Amino acid sequence: MFETRITALSQADDQTQYLTIEISNSGWRILECGKLSNSKLKSRNSLVSHFLRFWRTDITLSLRQDNVLYKSIPVPEDAEPWWAEQQVEEMLGVRKDKTSLSCDYKLSQKHLELFVSERNALQELQTRFNLRADIIGWQITDLICLCSEYNLRATNPIHGFIYSPLNQLIAVSFLSGIHTLRVEECEDADLEDFFAERGVDEVLLIGEPLKTPTLTHINLEEVWEVLGLEISKDLYLCLASSLSALYWKRGRLSND
Repeated sequence: MFETRITALSQADDQTQYLTIEISNSGWRILECGKLSNSKLKSRNSLVSHFLRFWRTDITLSLRQDNVLYKSIPVPEDAEPWWAEQQVEEMLGVRKDKTSLSCDYKLSQKHLELFVSERNALQELQTRFNLRADIIGWQITDLICLCSEYNLRATNPIHGFIYSPLNQLIAVSFLSGIHTLRVEECEDADLEDFFAERGVDEVLLIGEPLKTPTLTHINLEEVWEVLGLEISKDLYLCLASSLSALYWKRGRLSND
């Protein structure tokens, strides 16, 4: 019996994308997905609210990569139980407008990862979809979870990806911690050094072909084949968001 559902929403031009997964002890499967015009979003919200009452559905939305400040701090061997909360307070304390900020964190044995965002960005995101989300994600960690799900089934794992939000190339390495690089399209060669310095041999490329043929990469078609998906690849952000929410619920997201 399926224990819960997660519905992810994402904005694409003048449409809203949606994707719902069902979760069981044996894994997950896609229940429904598609696109809606913004004019029909209100009626869709009524359906989502119905699921919330009767099917224990969690709604997840994700902030863009530029809406979140990420910082990783090594955990001292003699760290006190309250050490993580202290780091959060210190992180927010350096900002005069700290009341306008929200900070979430993930603590592992080796690292404390801080995710700081502006409350206004979160409010605008929820207002855009006219609903309150149960889980708030970040596009960077969403795509890491998509890669992690691929790695569970693939022969050769990937520990990095490249995508192009807001007409800008973003490179992300997550073999050890999360590292990002923003480059102009004419500076693709910098990507090779970025990944090589972090020991990443193969990456996921989302979007246009690279101008650096020596950088080994796969594309969404290969990810879809390994995961056995038949949905449109245009829904990759929704799928990544729902998987990220699933990982968060199960406490499985780890970048050590």
